[in-house]
Amino acid sequence: MMPGQGKPLPKFMQLAGEWIFENQVFLHHAGTEAGADFTRGAERLDGSFAVGFSGTQLATAFGLELADIIEANQVGTLIFVGTAEVPPVHGGSRATAYFFRIGDSEAVLNVETYQSEGRA
Repeated sequence: MMPGQGKPLPKFMQLAGEWIFENQVFLHHAGTEAGADFTRGAERLDGSFAVGFSGTQLATAFGLELADIIEANQVGTLIFVGTAEVPPVHGGSRATAYFFRIGDSEAVLNVETYQSEGRA
């Protein structure tokens, strides 16, 4: 299991869910908060950033049900493999692919970031 995997998210994050890799990547449970079907970011108490994926979003990527993803995370069979920089396809300035595995099945979710440029 990954460090903290399956452990509930802390209350200060104000999200229903659990860690996939504590303080780095989390699973939030769709339908329990606004914007639940999307990737979410959360600032940790130390000011660093963690990224969260909707359980529904990840279940769809694997072709599974939400309950299957939650169970896989809680028993440690959902594996966060890592990340890779990929070209943005939706107008973002950067994109990162997040790779997951359950048994022999793999899923990839891409996250694009948008950086606005300002002038003084």
